[in-house]
Amino acid sequence: MHDHSKLPEIFQRLDYFFHRESSVMRVIKGIMFHQSINCLPEYPNTRVLYEEEITQFLDKKDLEYLKILMYNDTMSYELPRISERTREKRRQQIDDKIDQFM
Repeated sequence: MHDHSKLPEIFQRLDYFFHRESSVMRVIKGIMFHQSINCLPEYPNTRVLYEEEITQFLDKKDLEYLKILMYNDTMSYELPRISERTREKRRQQIDDKIDQFM
């Protein structure tokens, strides 16, 4: 289970090595958080970030990258064939949720 209580300490340590807006840090945040925001009722996450945590740790650019990762990660559950209708539905669900925080 994710333990989000450690995030401030984790980011404090990461800030020592990487600038918060660097490409490396954005990749790290994408990996850390791509399963931490509930976007799809069909695939609920077990531990999600609270709204305050999302806005504290992710900026607009992070959220844009996160959406791209989530589109592809989500579609991978539907392989090998995902219908266009399902693809658009999933994409819209992700957009609707993530756009709340931008």
